[in-house]
Amino acid sequence: MEKLPVIIDADPGTDDAFAIMMALSHDESFDIKLITTSEGNIPLDTTTINALYLVETFGKYSIPVAKGDYANSTTVVRAEDVHGVGGLGDFVVPNVKSQVVALSAVDAMYQVLSSSKKKVVIMALAPLTNIASLIQKYPDCVQYIDYIFTMSGSYVGKGNIKPYAEFNAYFNPQALSVVLNAGIKIIMNPMELGLQIAIPNKWFFDHKKTTARESFIYDVVHGCHDALLKDVFVTYDILVPYALLHPDEFEFRRCDINVSLDPATLGKSLVDWNKSGRDEIIFVKDAEKTIKNVFLELYGE
Repeated sequence: MEKLPVIIDADPGTDDAFAIMMALSHDESFDIKLITTSEGNIPLDTTTINALYLVETFGKYSIPVAKGDYANSTTVVRAEDVHGVGGLGDFVVPNVKSQVVALSAVDAMYQVLSSSKKKVVIMALAPLTNIASLIQKYPDCVQYIDYIFTMSGSYVGKGNIKPYAEFNAYFNPQALSVVLNAGIKIIMNPMELGLQIAIPNKWFFDHKKTTARESFIYDVVHGCHDALLKDVFVTYDILVPYALLHPDEFEFRRCDINVSLDPATLGKSLVDWNKSGRDEIIFVKDAEKTIKNVFLELYGE
């Protein structure tokens, strides 16, 4: 099987951490060329440390990590109440040995994209600050990107940070607008899907904790408190790598996606459903089946 070349842009964060861990566990499927960090759920320095830890523990030291920039946005918000102060629930990251690369996230992304023999897929798990900056600084990067698979938005225009806006979209809607209007195909993993594929916390708490991976998952879930759904772990960004690994479990519905920059509805997703649309939004075929499968996939079972 030919590996899919990917860049992961993330702000780990509990669900982002599990998404990265899942991708790192499938080096037979993903050629992870770079992980870039963004501020979002928690501050940038913390997301960067968390990304370095994940690569050290669940991946390979050879995967570079590049630190992003702070968002030039008036709607920066935080979610430490959900993810924990360190972003990983009850888990405390030990001292990491590796360091970020010398290049900025934007320059590192462009270097990877322009030197890749194949077009690259970007797993966009964070507010789209880094990717918008990439497009603005290097407009020709568009030709090197196959598509962007993002967890930024809602297919019905609702939200979890505002009544009308999902967290990543609201955090930096101007950046999201730049990306959506750059001519790159977007696949949206919508907020609603993460809420639908919610795993009972009890499953995690009852699972054995004999390995570092099992203990890590327990600590993350135990300290994560989603305000929308109690007693479950909402999957959100996890479904990006999961859907790439298991596309048969999802429907990909064509549309065109944009975002509102109107102050009254800032960050609201605007979806035009049409069969000739450039973009796609994913829907699960069998939610009960996928909930069980995502749980098993997290443990590598």
